This record gives sequence, structure tokens and C-alpha cells, in this order.
Amino acid sequence: VSASEDTVIKLFYYERLPDNIDYVGDIGSAAGQNVWDSNFVGVWHMTDFDAATVKDSTANANHATPAGAMFSDDLIDGQVGKALDFDGSDDELNIAPIHVSGDFTLCWLQNVAFWKTQWTMLYGKDGATTDFIGYYQPAKWFQIRKNNSDCRWTHDMNGDAGSWKQFHVRRQGDSWDWALDTNILSALTNSNTLAIDTIAYGFNIGSYHFDGQMDEIRISNVKRSDAYIKATYHSLFDTLVA
Repeated sequence: VSASEDTVIKLFYYERLPDNIDYVGDIGSAAGQNVWDSNFVGVWHMTDFDAATVKDSTANANHATPAGAMFSDDLIDGQVGKALDFDGSDDELNIAPIHVSGDFTLCWLQNVAFWKTQWTMLYGKDGATTDFIGYYQPAKWFQIRKNNSDCRWTHDMNGDAGSWKQFHVRRQGDSWDWALDTNILSALTNSNTLAIDTIAYGFNIGSYHFDGQMDEIRISNVKRSDAYIKATYHSLFDTLVA
């Protein structure tokens, strides 16, 4: 698409086409799965929460299993359809088996207006204090830890306007970076690389569980580009087309 000239995009829909029976919003349908390229390990729309599973929208079928006392009333209005309200006591989403030992990108939406606890944990093993990815509110830093070796980026979330925010964390080789909405934070190097294995969202680190609201979660086995992060933000926040 040209940056200097208008581009005309035409979409055609023919409801009586014989194979036009599935929709991109149907989880498990070929149309829905084909939305995501082969580098997506999993995509979880909280709308698909039924107290027993949160379905993976990709063809990988890496469905998430809720843990703790998560019920249908934990399903609330989010930025994209529905979101989940974690209680800060024992609520988790566990996703296994997933193993990404190379480059990757984690993406999620979180309502920062309901940030009630110290930690927001995005990856790790329950109760672990050595291997995790998360945000520590008191010190105002994003943190990646592997065997007690840290990468940290300082950012005060209290200064961000609005409620729902988009987060990305990316790894390419030894280089790591975070992105908040469309703002790419500076890259840091940590040679003690962390592999994504069993995923747990909202899990316990030490004595902390996440108490807050989380929406759309996506994992890729590549480092997504800056342009991808910006396009994802504008599509999820309905600002892609002015």
C-alpha cells in the first residue's frame, strides 16, 4: 500500500457461494483459523470462556484451562468483545503444552484502570521466582527473569491515559524489548535466554496473584515487526481506518 497515494480496496461477499458457510468469528472453523498465519502459536479471545476452557482460535488447538474459582460472572466487557476479571486470589489461565525456545512475541490487552496488585504475570510457573515475564507496579518496571538474571524497563503505568492498554514483549536472539500500545521501548540484551514453555496468565509469583482485567492474548514464534504492533493496536482499538 502506497504511503503517498490513495489505495482503493474492494471487498466482495456472496452469501450463496457453496463453501461460504463458515465465518472468521467461528472458533474452530477453517475460516476462523485461516485468519492467523503459521507463526501464531495461539490466540485466545476471552469471549470463548466457558468455565472449562478458553479456546485457541488458531488451528493449533492450544486451549487454555482456567484455574481457581473462575465462573461465568468473571466474563466482563473488554476492549475486544469480552475480557476476564482475575480475583487476585487463585484465578489463572494455564496453557500447555507449548514450547517456544527461539524468537517469540507475546501480546495481551490489560485494563490498567483496575490494577489492584503488585504483579501482572504473563509467563511462568506457579509460585516460581526465577523464570517469568511480568510487570512490577511498585518499582514501575517491566521485567524478564531467567535464573535470577534480569532485564528491566522502567515505565510508570499510572501516567498512561485510558483504561485498556496493549502490551507486547519480543525476543530475537539475545535482544528483548517491550511495547506499550504503539510505543516501542528500547531493546536490552540478556544472553541467558528464556524459553516459553508451560504458559500461565495471572499466576502466582511468590505470594502474588494478578487482581485485574485481561483481554485478547496472542503468542507468535517469531519477533513481530514494529509495523505489526502498530497495525494490531489500531485494529484492536478500532482506529485502523479514520
